[in-house]
Amino acid sequence: MPKMSYGRAMSWLAERDPDAVAIVFEDASATRMQIELRSNRLARAYAALGVAEGDLVTIALPNGIEFFAACLATWKLGATPQPVSARLPEIERRVIVDLADPALVVGSAPGEYGARPSVAAGFTPDSALSDQQLADRVPES
Repeated sequence: MPKMSYGRAMSWLAERDPDAVAIVFEDASATRMQIELRSNRLARAYAALGVAEGDLVTIALPNGIEFFAACLATWKLGATPQPVSARLPEIERRVIVDLADPALVVGSAPGEYGARPSVAAGFTPDSALSDQQLADRVPES
């Protein structure tokens, strides 16, 4: 496989075998194409919330398909995911968010961090957003 960004690698894999299972978690699974389309739409939703290339995105989701899609969407924007445990006590998560100053917090209710953009666990982007491939970007980290 040629060298490429994480975002482009998922696109490449989805093009070659769209129905191959990309991830399994407990009793759920997602194909390469499902993850590709989901992460593209998520990336556009995150961009609409202000995430740009070079930004940090705090992801406070439990391990699973949603977590993987959120990280991939972040990478596709050229931003860097900052995973934190979804079980982290709120006071500790708040300190991390305050210090890191991310462009977005994924896994927290909107308004939980004041004016800082947040999306709750289970967030579904607007279906009007395109799920087509994004321009390739490589995050700094």
